[in-house]
Amino acid sequence: MQQTLSNTGRFRINRKQLRWLLALPIIYIVLLLGQPAGLDLVRIVETIRSDPSIILQQLIIGLSNGAIIAIIALGYTLVYGIIELVNFAHGDVFMLGTFISLLALAPFIYLTPEGGQAAPWWAALLGFIPAMAICALINVAIERVAYRRLRNAPRIVALISAIGMSFILQNIGLQLASFGKLATVSPQLQWLSVLGTNNAAPKSFPTVLTNDNLLDLLFPPQAATTAEGEAEAEPDVQATMNAIIEATLAASVEESPAESVLAEETPAEEEAMPPGTEEATPEPMLEATPEVTTEGEAMAEAVEEQPAEVEGAIEEAQAEATMLTEEATEEPTPIEEAGDETMPADESEQAEEDAMADLIATVQAEQAVMEEELVPAEDVVAAGRIRITLKDVLVISVAVILMVALRWFVQNTRLGKAMRATAQNRDAARIMGIDIDRIIALTFAIGGALAGAAGMMTGIYNGTAVFTMGFTAGLRAFTAAVLGGIGNITGAALGGILIGILAAFSDQFFSVRWTNAWVFLILVVVLIFRPTGLLGQEVGEKA
Repeated sequence: MQQTLSNTGRFRINRKQLRWLLALPIIYIVLLLGQPAGLDLVRIVETIRSDPSIILQQLIIGLSNGAIIAIIALGYTLVYGIIELVNFAHGDVFMLGTFISLLALAPFIYLTPEGGQAAPWWAALLGFIPAMAICALINVAIERVAYRRLRNAPRIVALISAIGMSFILQNIGLQLASFGKLATVSPQLQWLSVLGTNNAAPKSFPTVLTNDNLLDLLFPPQAATTAEGEAEAEPDVQATMNAIIEATLAASVEESPAESVLAEETPAEEEAMPPGTEEATPEPMLEATPEVTTEGEAMAEAVEEQPAEVEGAIEEAQAEATMLTEEATEEPTPIEEAGDETMPADESEQAEEDAMADLIATVQAEQAVMEEELVPAEDVVAAGRIRITLKDVLVISVAVILMVALRWFVQNTRLGKAMRATAQNRDAARIMGIDIDRIIALTFAIGGALAGAAGMMTGIYNGTAVFTMGFTAGLRAFTAAVLGGIGNITGAALGGILIGILAAFSDQFFSVRWTNAWVFLILVVVLIFRPTGLLGQEVGEKA
C-alpha cells in the first residue's frame, strides 16, 4: 500500500514536469516561426526606444477593445455556467446588436458643415435601450426554439444546433442591409439610407463623440508657461525666417550684377542709335525704396523680439546669408582673356537664383534645428503622441458599470441566487421550487442584453458594422471566457481585457495577420499550466 502511494506521488511529480517539457517545443516553434510572424526583437526594441509612449498608447487601445470583448464574453460564460452549452450564436447576436444600434441612431443623424454624418451623444445613450432589449428577446427566442428541447441530448447535438443558429443569424444580418433600398421608395423611410444599397458592404456609424485628445486639456500643445505661471507665447520662428529671407532677397537684388552689366552695355547701345532718335533712359531694375527699408526694419524688430535661444541661430543664418550674397554680387570674371566681353545677363541672373536657392535651403535647415531645440522633452504628451479620447472613456466606463452591476445582481438578488443554484444542480434547484425554464431564459436574456450593449459600444468606438463581424468577435470572446475560466464572471472580464491588450500589442509590434495566432498561442500556453483558466470555475460539480 505504501509502495502504491509512493508510485502515485512520483507519477504526479512527473506529470507536472511533463507540462514544463511540453512548453519547450512550443517555445521552440515560437522562435522558429517568429520572424515570418513579425517577432523581430531588434525592430521592436528600436521602436520602443524611439518612442516609449507607444506602449502606453497601445495599452489604452487594448483596454478599450478588451472592455468590449469582456462584455461579449460575459454572455458566453453565463450560458455555459447554467446549461454547459457553448452558445456560438452569441457572437452573431452581438452583430445584430450593432445593426440595431445603427438603426436606433438613424432618426437623429444630421449633416455636419464638413459634409459628414453625426448624431448627438444623448441619442447614443438612448440607443442602448432598444439595442439591449431587442437582443435580449432574440437570445430568449433562440433558447426557446433551438436549445430547450436539446437540454438532455448529447452535448454534440446542442453544439451543432448552436453553429446552425450562428449561420442563420449571419444571413439575417446580410439581408438586413437590403432594407436600405427602401429609402429611395418613400421619404418617410429616408432614415433607412444608413444601411446603404450594398448588402455586404460595411456600414458607417455617424460621429457621436469627437476624436479630440483629452490630454490637451491638461497639457496644451501650443502654450508654454513661465516660472511665474504666466502664459507665454511660443516664438514665431517661421515668421522670423520669412522676414530674413525677404530682407536678404531685397538687398541682393538691389546690388545685383545684372544692373552693372546693363549699365556697361548702355553706352554702346546709345552709340549705335541713329541720329535724331529720342534718347531713352533705361529704368533701373530695382531701387532701394522705402518699402524695402520698412521690410528691413520689420525684420530687425522681429529679430529683437526673439528669445535668447533663437537669436544665436538667427545670427548664424544672417552671417551665412551675407556671405552667399557677397559671393553672388562679386564682379563677373571675363569669359575670354583676349576680349573685353563680360558675363552675359542670363548667366548672371542664373547665378543670382542659385545663390538665393542656397540661401533659402540654409535658412530652412537652421529653422528645423531651432524647432527641434524649442520642443522640450516634457511636451511629448502635449504633442499628441498619447491620446485618450471620449470614446475610450465611454467604452471603459460603460463596461465597468455593466460588469459591476452583473456581479452585484448574481451575488445579492434572489434571481441571482436562483441562477447559481441552477448552475450547481438543476434537479435539486427544481425540487427546491425554482422555475428552471424561467431562470435559463433570464440568463439568455441577460447575455443578449450584454451583446446589444457591446454592439452599441463597438459602433461608437470603431464606427463600422458588417455582417461578418460576429464571427471574429465571438471567437475572441469565447477565447477570453476560456482564458479567464469558463463559468466565472470575473474571469471572463479579466480574459477579455487580456485578449484586448494582447491583440493591440500584436497589431503594433508583430503583424495584424498573425494577431489571432498569437492570441490562441497564449491561450494554449495558459491552459497547459491552468486547465481551468486563470481563475478556475465558480460552479460546483454536477451531481
